[in-house]
Amino acid sequence: MQKRILSVALLVALSGGTVQAQKKAPKQPASTPAKERLQGFEKRQQLEQNSLVKNLAFRNVGPTVQSGRITDLDVNPKDPTNFYAAYASGGLWRTINNGISFEPLFDNEAVMTIGDIAVDWNNNETIWIGTGESNSSRSSYSGVGVYKSTDGGKTWQHMGLDDTHHIGRIILHPSDPNTVWVAAVGHLVLA
Repeated sequence: MQKRILSVALLVALSGGTVQAQKKAPKQPASTPAKERLQGFEKRQQLEQNSLVKNLAFRNVGPTVQSGRITDLDVNPKDPTNFYAAYASGGLWRTINNGISFEPLFDNEAVMTIGDIAVDWNNNETIWIGTGESNSSRSSYSGVGVYKSTDGGKTWQHMGLDDTHHIGRIILHPSDPNTVWVAAVGHLVLA
């Protein structure tokens, strides 16, 4: 801070006593378009298929050891031991035994970051996922829109909103299971 004050004083002295403040525009982070990120995911899948170690089995250690920031929980209103846990940078997990064990449900999609989930417990446990953590920090990773599963997380369909980057909330329509409201932060801006 002291060097900055000295620099400003020297600038004032050299310019004859007048200084015009220049406002800096907010620094924009480098942003890869969602289409390119999805193409990168497809390329990664092709590389995995052609990998020499593709048949080497890995053991998932689960959310109790990895990740850390839970962005949302959705609990079955009829059975509180059955719930989904969404992680900021660790995917979606389900437990049916009150957290004694978890099953990963979102390991093979284009992103692992989740901002919010909504589960329609009355409609075959349809799950809506808004990707991209919405808490702005140096470790917030962008998503690629909204995903939907109509079979409890076994399969996923990308529903769009690719370039929203950071989705903070998904709300289910109270009477129409095909309508959801999505709130997105959008691209994060560095100040």
